[in-house]
Amino acid sequence: MFAVKPLQDKELQSELCTLLNTPYLANCFAHFAVDLNEDGTKIEAIIGICQFSLGETAEIFTLVPFPGKENDEAMIIMERAVMNFMWRSGSKSFVMKESAGPEELLKRSGLPKKDGTYFVDLDLFFKSPCSFNKNSI
Repeated sequence: MFAVKPLQDKELQSELCTLLNTPYLANCFAHFAVDLNEDGTKIEAIIGICQFSLGETAEIFTLVPFPGKENDEAMIIMERAVMNFMWRSGSKSFVMKESAGPEELLKRSGLPKKDGTYFVDLDLFFKSPCSFNKNSI
């Protein structure tokens, strides 16, 4: 079992960034994905971290998996949870540079990319996320 949770403890955010060899962005929001034990009461392992900002156009700065978790579907689910949080917080769109995380992970997210940047109109995406067509943007 896994969970995606907001990471409100800045000290823990900093420690996870150090473990994942990614810059700690103190002014950013963060979520993290974790593996839980069978009854969901204890964290067994860290899957990854996502650091992002909010605004009219929100931005994901880091989407970094723990080594060995690069292909974990929880990373894509965390990205979608962050996108949903952005949208519910009033952001209309979001961007993510290709430097935000491993190339294969970002490709698997299925988001449209142009000139090294992923861009999504969040209103359009969440209007029908199951039938979202990245080529229609």
